[in-house]
Amino acid sequence: MQVSQTLTDPEPLIKDWLMKRNCSVSLRQFVCFYLSLALVSMVIATTLFLSGAWLVLPFTGIELTVVGVAFLILIYARHAVDFERIRLY
Repeated sequence: MQVSQTLTDPEPLIKDWLMKRNCSVSLRQFVCFYLSLALVSMVIATTLFLSGAWLVLPFTGIELTVVGVAFLILIYARHAVDFERIRLY
């Protein structure tokens, strides 16, 4: 009950801080980074495939899939919109 009273009190707001996560890389930059990583890996895998090491190509595909899932789920998308707000009355 006290919580609802403190939220509706007409006391003046002295200071309001909004702390957001500093995402230094935008989603577009993040996708470009992953695509450049995939391109370099596929060029190396294709070169090795043409040289006779045919098993490199499937493992490169598995690697790129796992890295893509890890980037999207664990690193970027997990806390992209988290924030905290502190208000001083």
